Amino acid sequence: MKKEERIFELLKRNYGEVKPFLKFTNPMESLIATILSAQCTDERVNIVTEKLFKKYKKPEDYLKVPQEELEETVTKARSVLAALALARTGDASSSSLSS
Repeated sequence: MKKEERIFELLKRNYGEVKPFLKFTNPMESLIATILSAQCTDERVNIVTEKLFKKYKKPEDYLKVPQEELEETVTKARSVLAALALARTGDASSSSLSS
């Protein structure tokens, strides 16, 4: 058994399965929740993202929304839009962001 595998086995045995506190169902939601968690508690992020994830299902849904509209719900709207544009096209400038 490799050293890393042994470490993970010991951690799992001592702490059990650890699940993230942030709630998400796919990689896009995980990315958004992680960006938002930098500014507030995970508990608050889960409250905000519950509504957000019901309204917007895919990156294109976010990218169609004017930044100002998204900022009514999310204070890190610029970061969210840039990350989704980058993930979708490889170019963060393809979002609706203004310089």
